Amino acid sequence: MTNMTMTSLKTRNSTVESIAAALSLRYQWESLVADYKLDSYHGTIDNLKWFILHGKKGNRFRKNFEEAQMIAKNIIEYYNENTNISGLHR
Repeated sequence: MTNMTMTSLKTRNSTVESIAAALSLRYQWESLVADYKLDSYHGTIDNLKWFILHGKKGNRFRKNFEEAQMIAKNIIEYYNENTNISGLHR
């Protein structure tokens, strides 16, 4: 199994187990949304949160939208579980 396939399986199971997996998913998300209607295509936490809340408006019928949405949610979940500095959460 290749790394990308293992990462995809982790995404379907809602499990991101390391920062390396989260960064790989971020790259995958950026690749999936390259042709979507977004303000910014960088996989920052703020952009991922925006995509989860507002990305459906102009992109829900685009190819791989559900996968991109799931990846964004999993990265945010990993971020929320693994950042313990209270000032980082808004």
